[in-house]
Amino acid sequence: MRAPDRPSAFTGDNARDKYFTAYGRVLGELWPVPVEAIDVETRAGSVRIHRAGPAEGDPVVLLAGADGNALAWYRYIEPLARMRPVFAVDPLGEPGRSVQTRPLATGAEVAGWLTDEQVRELSVPVQVLLGARSAVHDARAVAARLAEIAPSWRVEIVPDTGHALPVEAPDLITERILTFPGQTRAEIATPVHSTDRG
Repeated sequence: MRAPDRPSAFTGDNARDKYFTAYGRVLGELWPVPVEAIDVETRAGSVRIHRAGPAEGDPVVLLAGADGNALAWYRYIEPLARMRPVFAVDPLGEPGRSVQTRPLATGAEVAGWLTDEQVRELSVPVQVLLGARSAVHDARAVAARLAEIAPSWRVEIVPDTGHALPVEAPDLITERILTFPGQTRAEIATPVHSTDRG
């Protein structure tokens, strides 16, 4: 498939307006909590972030996968926002309210702003949940890589789930988010594990 040579965009003003109308309606119907829209400028465009929940507390950042946007997290917003500040992101290059201004031709460019060194410098607690049967990546290889560059991160491989883990196991994910980072220091010291019994 040929790499894109221009930023992702709507075909015209009419298409954009129709999409934004539908987007706003879905946001209002599915998100039962007040939401603040924040636009953050990056080197590849303006990123729309929806903020909900209290002003204080450990924040939760929700990033949608390919072909998704912040609306995909509608099942999670109400239970999470009761306890934590929540930031749901519309990724650049995907349908949503973010505005891409330069092409992102490869996966490396999409995530190019986050280098291994920047990952190592993150000082906040991080938890990663991986679907054991993802067809997109090797969950054990990803866990091993994260253990190498970010040994303090908590990484869990969830059995019997694929790449659509948020859709397949919403209750488990909500529970993991709300109880994190409450684990003990000993648990942090050995972060990579699997709940798979097989």
